[in-house]
Amino acid sequence: MTLRPAALLCALTVAVAATTVGLAPPAAAATGIGDVETLVSTASSCDEPTSIELTKDVSAPALRLDVACTFTIDLEGHTLALGNVNALADRTTLTIDDSSAAKTGTLAVDASDMPDDESYAGLWIRDSSRLVVNGGTVTAEARTGPGVGDEDGGATVVVTGGSLDATGVDGAGVGGGALGSGSGGTTTITGGTVVATSTSDQVGAGSAGIGAGALGSGATITIGGTAEVTATGSVYGPGIGGGYQGSGSTISIGGTADVTATAGRGGAGVGGSQDGQAATVSITSGAVTATGTAGGAGIGAGTRGVAGSVVTVAGGTVVASAAPGASPEVGGDIGGAGIGSGFGSGAGTIAISGGSVTATGALHSAGIGGSSSTGGTITIGDAATVEAAGGAGGAGIGGGAVSGQAEPDVTVGAGGTVTIGTGAGSAGPTVTATGGFGAAGIGGGQDSNGAAVTIARGADVTASGGEGASVVGRGAGVSTSTFGSLQLAGTLHVPAEQTLEVPAGATATIANTGVITDAGDDEPSDDEAGGRIIGPGTIANGGVILLPTEQVLAVPAATVTGRHHQVSFDTAGGTTVAAVRVFAPSFVQGGRTFPADPVLAGRTFLGWNTEADGSGNPFSSTSVLAGSSTGAPVEVTAYAQWSPVVPPVDPPVDPPVTPPAANAPVIALQPSITGTAREGRTLTAAANASIGATLTYQWLADGVPIARATASTLPLGKAQAARRISVQVTASAPGSATVVKTSPRTRLVASSGKRLVVSSSRIRRGTSFRVAASGLRPGQVVRVVLDGRTAWKGRADRAGTVSRTVRFATSVRTGSRRVKVVGSNARGRQTYAISTRVRLVR
Repeated sequence: MTLRPAALLCALTVAVAATTVGLAPPAAAATGIGDVETLVSTASSCDEPTSIELTKDVSAPALRLDVACTFTIDLEGHTLALGNVNALADRTTLTIDDSSAAKTGTLAVDASDMPDDESYAGLWIRDSSRLVVNGGTVTAEARTGPGVGDEDGGATVVVTGGSLDATGVDGAGVGGGALGSGSGGTTTITGGTVVATSTSDQVGAGSAGIGAGALGSGATITIGGTAEVTATGSVYGPGIGGGYQGSGSTISIGGTADVTATAGRGGAGVGGSQDGQAATVSITSGAVTATGTAGGAGIGAGTRGVAGSVVTVAGGTVVASAAPGASPEVGGDIGGAGIGSGFGSGAGTIAISGGSVTATGALHSAGIGGSSSTGGTITIGDAATVEAAGGAGGAGIGGGAVSGQAEPDVTVGAGGTVTIGTGAGSAGPTVTATGGFGAAGIGGGQDSNGAAVTIARGADVTASGGEGASVVGRGAGVSTSTFGSLQLAGTLHVPAEQTLEVPAGATATIANTGVITDAGDDEPSDDEAGGRIIGPGTIANGGVILLPTEQVLAVPAATVTGRHHQVSFDTAGGTTVAAVRVFAPSFVQGGRTFPADPVLAGRTFLGWNTEADGSGNPFSSTSVLAGSSTGAPVEVTAYAQWSPVVPPVDPPVDPPVTPPAANAPVIALQPSITGTAREGRTLTAAANASIGATLTYQWLADGVPIARATASTLPLGKAQAARRISVQVTASAPGSATVVKTSPRTRLVASSGKRLVVSSSRIRRGTSFRVAASGLRPGQVVRVVLDGRTAWKGRADRAGTVSRTVRFATSVRTGSRRVKVVGSNARGRQTYAISTRVRLVR
């Protein structure tokens, strides 16, 4: 039969009393339906849970299908084409599934050509009712309103499988309608594929791709499992979140979900709308790509948001960016933060405790933090890896480009708490922050005040300021803006051509675990490139500054207190040794090369001492520098110690040599060594002579005699670490020929501290030489680096030592060159580094 137009306006209502997500209450056995008439009759007259399954394709593109009960449609591989589906009854559930093996079933709802005198959602799920998509391909396009949802109420949409493609017109793709007073409802997506798009050419009707419509209250959105979601908002609306001028939404993303969210003009990718309330966003895992537009943040607030959003990232991979764009309401091009503030809104609270986060701000906005207002409170935890870049005028992490604004509290490290002295080697976050033009890497935007910055122990931070701005602190442009503060207990890398500026009246504090170094690893760098520090403020240095001296005290020089020493060398007549400035407890820790031994004719250099007469303590590259500076360097003098002048003596006359008796026994000698080759242990020589001979001993390190080591035992100290030990035994007996033999060498002497041995301090170009190191972890990955190039890569032995024969590349120029050994953990992070210099000659 042919349906009359009035017959096409039946009711299809869907409800479920069950509370389990994705499940409807038990229904009677499914009824097979293959025609429009039976479908309309069954849907409109049901008063208890009903299930149908299609037996053939059914097409009624002008039909509004009203349903009066909880209703399940099994597509069974067929296509059902309708104009609109309207769930009339309260507290009902409409379930869409496809039990066919091929999974080719389709529900296509297109309300775009429905009568103009009525407003239609595609799948109209009334307040307190639910839509559950477990399978099949569902498409829903509205005439006016949400693609799926309710114009005025708070519908629930659940997707566990299949696919849903929903397009709203002046309403959300999935969620609330335009200019509605109800909420954006509840959307839960745990599987399948969802594409949700809001479209609008009407000013003030901006809606989310998933979430609320304009003026509506906030939505609750949960995305997890294996879901793949793409959400696009209309003008003023976010990709996922609240509608224009509406209340804030709550958004949770986890599982292995893959989410892409793109805002309309003025909205956040994930979060708030233009002129809307703050959102709460939580990401625990999965992959999220979020893009804000024309003043909206990638994740966070929209343009002129009423308050800052709360954003929490505990894991997953997050890429958040803001695209600049023209705003007729504001005037000119504007931008938002990658994560945080929209133009004219607060940044709120941002906590990144784990995962990999890349955040890029647009014009005048931070990568993470503020746009045209305060930067909020930002916490980055130990398990996080973060890259943040500000747009022109925006800090990498911190504030946007507005003069005089109060900037954020930024805590980089152990969950917002600075922890010092809990044990060396604890891991922290890896953070790279790059400011836009005129903005700090971490701190203030252009013309803005700096931030209260804490970099906790274990954190590894690289910060770069935009043109004219500090790596940490205030933005460029206004001389009266304030520095903020810096509490450094981790590592701060200051790359080449970058500046840490501490202005007058400000103090940057370095704790005893804190390190300022260049953009590379924390290696000795007294003659290498890197950034600089300028004042005239104060660096309270309780830790280590590895930058070259002239870059630590660049004009206008900062006042460095605490660990700041000037070490002079009194050679007592020997060749001159230049003074060295050290900003650390010792030469080794401060990355300073200890000077070569001086030379004095006729004398042997014995070492340095803290007293001229040798009554003080020996002084070396590891000696702790005493005293604390109040600004001027603490003066330390090391005095050369020389062997005494020995008067000439007549050469001795060798006694006559008595040849051994004809039948004298021959001494059989097989020297060996027992004991463990480790610093702090003792080796013992065994001669194994065949007769009772008189034995003398000379211990050797790498074949070179060890001074005053002539006993049968050898205590192993620092000087023997990373060397191979042998012993030369001389046996003599009356009437027998004297026998001299040398034992086999031990393996490399292991040590708990870092030790490095190079076979010669003077290397001829093109020749090989040996490099040995100890103090590594057994089996860890090791590289031998010559003049910045890896010459060998392998693993340490079970004793934590390594020894390799290497050579410089022929392209390396002669002169002073660095030899370095680097060890890394399983994650590729450097945990060991020690270096020295050799002279490369022709």
